[in-house]
Amino acid sequence: MRLSTLTTRTGCRALHEFRRARSVGCCRPSHGAAAASRSSIHTLQAPAGQPQRHSTVSVTAVAGASATAGGSMSYSTAAAAAKAGPQEVPSGMDTEAMLMEQLTSIPLISKATCRPSHNTGGRGVDIQVLATQHNLPSNSKRQLQFTAFVPEPHRHHQVLCSGLPIELQQSVLNSPSPSGRRSLIAKSSSDGVLLELWAHNRIVKELLVPKSLHGPIINDGWFSRGAAWNPTESIIVYVAEESAAEQTPKFGSSSSNGSGSGSNGSSSNGEAAAAPRTWRGVSAAVEDWGELNTGKRTPSLFALNTDTWQVHKLAGLADSDASWGQPVWTPDGSGIVAVAWPHKAANFPHTSRRLGIVHCFNRPCGLHYIPYPAPPAAAGDDGQPAADGAAAAADVATVPLTASLLSGLSPVFTPDGSQLLFISQEAAAASGVHAATSALYSLAWNGQPSPSQKPHCIIHAVHKPEAPGAFPGLYAFSLHEQGFAGPQTLLVTSQWYSQTVILAVGLKDGSVTPVTPTDARQGSWTLQGVCNGLAVATVSAPHHPPRLMLAPVPASLTDSSSSSSSSSSWDWSPVQALEPDLSLLPEAAAALSDMQCEVLDVVPTVGDTDLHFQAVVQQQQRWQTLQCEVLDVVPTVGDTDLHFQAVVQVSKSRAGPAPTVLVPHGGPHSAVAANFYMPFVLLAARGYSIVAVNFRGSLGFGEAGVQALPGHIGHYDVEDCIAALDAAVAGGFADKDRAAVIGGSHGGFLTGHLMGQHPERFRCAGLRNPVLNIALMVGVTDIPDWCYVEAYGTQEGRKRFSAEPSAEDLAKFWAVSPIAHIGGVKGPMMFMLGAKDRRVPLDDGWRYLEALRSRGVETRVLVFPEDSHALDKPQTEFEQWLNLAWWLKQHMG
Repeated sequence: MRLSTLTTRTGCRALHEFRRARSVGCCRPSHGAAAASRSSIHTLQAPAGQPQRHSTVSVTAVAGASATAGGSMSYSTAAAAAKAGPQEVPSGMDTEAMLMEQLTSIPLISKATCRPSHNTGGRGVDIQVLATQHNLPSNSKRQLQFTAFVPEPHRHHQVLCSGLPIELQQSVLNSPSPSGRRSLIAKSSSDGVLLELWAHNRIVKELLVPKSLHGPIINDGWFSRGAAWNPTESIIVYVAEESAAEQTPKFGSSSSNGSGSGSNGSSSNGEAAAAPRTWRGVSAAVEDWGELNTGKRTPSLFALNTDTWQVHKLAGLADSDASWGQPVWTPDGSGIVAVAWPHKAANFPHTSRRLGIVHCFNRPCGLHYIPYPAPPAAAGDDGQPAADGAAAAADVATVPLTASLLSGLSPVFTPDGSQLLFISQEAAAASGVHAATSALYSLAWNGQPSPSQKPHCIIHAVHKPEAPGAFPGLYAFSLHEQGFAGPQTLLVTSQWYSQTVILAVGLKDGSVTPVTPTDARQGSWTLQGVCNGLAVATVSAPHHPPRLMLAPVPASLTDSSSSSSSSSSWDWSPVQALEPDLSLLPEAAAALSDMQCEVLDVVPTVGDTDLHFQAVVQQQQRWQTLQCEVLDVVPTVGDTDLHFQAVVQVSKSRAGPAPTVLVPHGGPHSAVAANFYMPFVLLAARGYSIVAVNFRGSLGFGEAGVQALPGHIGHYDVEDCIAALDAAVAGGFADKDRAAVIGGSHGGFLTGHLMGQHPERFRCAGLRNPVLNIALMVGVTDIPDWCYVEAYGTQEGRKRFSAEPSAEDLAKFWAVSPIAHIGGVKGPMMFMLGAKDRRVPLDDGWRYLEALRSRGVETRVLVFPEDSHALDKPQTEFEQWLNLAWWLKQHMG
């Protein structure tokens, strides 16, 4: 029999044990045609009391081969096995693969755009619903568009929907105008950017913007969330990369023999001629914004004038040393308000580098007013955009509007144009943590912006909720341009403990009222817009994907003097016609219908025990409809008025505690919300309870909870995870003897710590792009500030942050990292790593993995060559969670 793979530091001993095991029948051939090329995996165990010194031995068996009485195969069988090719791993996962294929085939609503309908004199609402569907063979996502029509807001139950959706061509921007009469579509081209202006049910104009004018369009949800239309819908401002500042000469042309052909491949009379091959060299490297922005040039603002068909860069931005985005026109159309992110962070003065920006709300930014002069030049008859001319070169000065704040972003004007509203992440920027409690500000607007005007704070950051279940603070990272339910009421999506809700904010008095249920068992909500008195939202819960919800705005809010309403006055109803048909997906339908959700309050066991946190627990419910309950745990010490929760999904009919997967989230300053997540459905359907922990440091529980963690990572968050697991065990949801832990990024950091500090609690682990050695990470990550702030605490971390870590710094980073506890790791660990990850680069995982293997710990690693930190490409998501399910099956019993 041929030994396919032997991964061991004591190869001879392993081979001897393998032969001995084979001789007593431990390795049996597969039976049946279905097992023709199935591979089985055997792990050689060390004698009791001795460390494991060798890991996985893989054996490939072929069905139908003759075997000896003892189970060993003949040499002819071994030869056949060798010809069968590599073993297939993971094997025996057909049921899980089928379920995942069905779950990923369900279209998931990602966005809905509502505009006035012109079919009913402007009273109705047209809704364009965008959804994504995984295309696993091509490793891409299909973009689907559904359409819905609501004749009047109070008739929101009578929705007319299109039949089959249409699949959209791959475009980087699809931005309808506010009136819905025009639309700008942008597509990538090898020669530049292709702009299409649509109106009157046809393409009115198509323009090719050359690379010399600007680079690719940016529509990433950070610098841009679409295009900005001026009040007359004749000028459109969008975000794009600046054009390259330099290029090298063409090399190779000097080898011409001078026989009449020019260096550009043309003869003296202008005709094409033979010429040497040439190339351009590498220009000077330019800093970018890190993760997901690799190789991208600086974002800037550009305008398309549909009267002159001129495209140009906005004036006044050339010497700003900042990146620009999130543009919005002023009510009178005289200029644009946009956000500028300085390339040097003022809150970290000891570095000059451009730090990573994705998910980093502590980056200083501010609002600026940019006057817009009318461009004088028009395009020619060839349909090409006019060259960047006088408009961009005009002497225009931008006006800073939020100089008194470290953070100002997501600007929107009130419907009457009297106020400019924006979000400030001042708590994050001032402390250095990457995300914290938000604040809502306003600026009075009279058309004459002044840098001396001070913004007014409507909603301050909340330190601690006033009572259990009370408003925990605003956790909104953007304002919707169509978020106004009335003249004095703004709707905002915000984290609310372990769910997201929609809040009605009174602009006069700062009142905050949820307009959706504040019960995590009913799912998480996202505002999609308000149009003609109709609110459009999506709601997602563990047992169902996002669904479209409609509600007429209560009449009380349309009064200019009213600014609040209760959640009970909002009549939300689903658009049934857009519900996915699961009749052809029986496994997915069964898994979703059997999901159950609970909420657990958990008391910290170390540090400030006044700060409670939540754990989200999901489990398969058998033969019953969804039932969720909120379990409160009253603390015995500290502030008994401050409760946190845990969302639990369990089965009432369960025979007893279930094997459990603990899932700490990344960040660490983010949060798990009770919503649809395909991997959790998969694991729950296979009989596991899912405990997703919102440990201290999570968003949605007050600023005190956020700031409790920096300086205590690897301690407070670790013990919070153990406390959550203990609470799930005490509640009868989790089997204390059969637990595993899976986490990504900071969740992977916690996974490494838990396996090293509490090895007796977990049978195995899965780590997705984990932080394992901060002393290594600090020199290669795009967010070195994170290393200092989280290890030392906010004040000391910002003070010590430097491009040159000291020996003391490196020792501190090592001490708070999982690598410091690697000697305690006993259980098998699987790693999923993205080769293009700039947040936690690949070497962090590899070096830890090598150390584990040197200690004899069983490991398995998957490296995805085209993935970055999120590991979210369709095939990557499928493969990693299928492998994790297989890993659990191997080691959880």
